[in-house]
This record gives sequence, C-alpha cells and structure tokens, in this order.
Amino acid sequence: MGLGALLIKEHLGISDREAVEQISENPSLQYFLGLMEYQDTPPLDPSLMTPFRKRFDKKMLIEINESIVQGARDEAAHQEVSTERNRDNDSDTDGDDLPSNNGKLIADATCTPADIAYPTDLSLVNEARDKSEEIIDAICPLHRYPPKASNLPSKGA
Repeated sequence: MGLGALLIKEHLGISDREAVEQISENPSLQYFLGLMEYQDTPPLDPSLMTPFRKRFDKKMLIEINESIVQGARDEAAHQEVSTERNRDNDSDTDGDDLPSNNGKLIADATCTPADIAYPTDLSLVNEARDKSEEIIDAICPLHRYPPKASNLPSKGA
C-alpha cells in the first residue's frame, strides 16, 4: 500500500497529505492500492509515507517500474498469441460450433418496475395528513386543548 501511495503521489505531483486525501476521496485510487471496498477514512497516515520513500530510492523505483512495464508487455504478447491461436482454431471448424459463454452477467436493476409510492402521489400526502391528525389527537388531551372540530358532534345531530 505504501508503494502504491508513493506512485500516486509522484504521478499526481502532490504532497503526502494531499495524496492521502486524494486516496480517501477516490475509489479508483483505493482499488489501485488493493482495497476491496470504498472507505472514506484515510487508509494510511501521511507520516508513514516518509519511511517508504526512504526505503525505495530512485534507482529501485525505476527498476520496479521497468519490471511492471515488462510484465504488462509479456502479458499482452501472450494474449495476442492466444488470440491468434483461437482465430486459427476457429477457421478450421465449419462454423457449426458456437463459442461457449464465459464470465458474469451484471444486470442493472434501476429500470426494474417496482411498487414504490413517489412523493408526488396523493396517497402519501393523505397518509401524512392521517398520521399528523393522530399525533394531534394524542397531544391535545395532554395540554388540555379542545378536540378538533372534525371530532365534535355535528350541530344537526
């Protein structure tokens, strides 16, 4: 985590405190550091970045960077070779075999219909009125206020 925080700090060209603040606010940076879920608290204290900076001198950081780049190039070359093999294998078949489905389907439920009453509905307004009347009916006797006019007997009765 310390090395990742140093990389973020150097890439953005900011101070230790600003780097920790950026990490606290940005879920992408937290994911880069290896955190599995977003947290709004700082994952490390800015003072901890100094020992990491002393531990990794400039030469070592260059070696780490070159190692990461070389690993990414090797992986890209491997994927390219396997893609070419898959194309060659696909061209050998007669086209009847369809590729199997792999991976996960992530469905977004924001468009799913639901029985939700929105604040613009009159039923919510009426429900709020009923609850308010219940509260008023409970409070009035405690303060010796007369009951509501709707609870009084009508003049015609």
